[in-house]
Amino acid sequence: MMTESNKVTIQDITLDEQGRERFSQAELKRMFDMNISFSDTETTGLNRKRHILTEFGSIKAVKEDDGYHLKLFNAFILPFKPAYQEYLDAKLSGHPIPYDRKRYEYDIDLNALAVTGTKLIRENPAGPIVAMEVGGKRVNAHPFYEVADEIAGFVAPDDLYFNAPFDKPFLAEKWRDVVAWRQLKDNGHMSMPPELMDGLEERPYSNMDQEERDEVFERLRSQIDTLPGLTNSAEYRCLLHMYLLAN
Repeated sequence: MMTESNKVTIQDITLDEQGRERFSQAELKRMFDMNISFSDTETTGLNRKRHILTEFGSIKAVKEDDGYHLKLFNAFILPFKPAYQEYLDAKLSGHPIPYDRKRYEYDIDLNALAVTGTKLIRENPAGPIVAMEVGGKRVNAHPFYEVADEIAGFVAPDDLYFNAPFDKPFLAEKWRDVVAWRQLKDNGHMSMPPELMDGLEERPYSNMDQEERDEVFERLRSQIDTLPGLTNSAEYRCLLHMYLLAN
């Protein structure tokens, strides 16, 4: 059985291809009681600041009316920075702006993509990415900032990783980007301590030019632990668990 939103997939993998239980109900109950998940990532490169995930997968035991089940979460991710939403908004408004690959995309190492057979398809050589293929098949992929909440909603408080020293800090960095961007867009920067706004006039995001937006974003990103207004429990869980444990 598979549940698919318009951005991620959650599949019931309690039974294997022959219809046999992968784990006993007692084993699944133990996993559920431990409140853990097992996750892995694929990325566009090794630098957690410059690169981005291309895929996130996680497995955990859940309790349903008919017993315990093993669920597999999967999300394919396009390498767009949160700022890419500006480009989309402008396009939808009928006032398109030039596509700036450096501003809107994370770095992409083609050798890293080759490891997983991932291919990015562009509108044109200088244009945005419009699709992703993995193993020669097109997949449903979205920017990280669009699937971050669903990832946070699935992973358990104790999230184990295939390669924790790499995966945890990497994911935490991407969460910093998302949370900082949301604070900027929601004008949360206007409640930042005065010393963090030194040299910048406090005014709404819509009145800032690109250079000012980038500068405030970097300040927000670097001070994520002191920001007010992080009321989303999923954000707290992801940020505190993954960032503090990873660092």
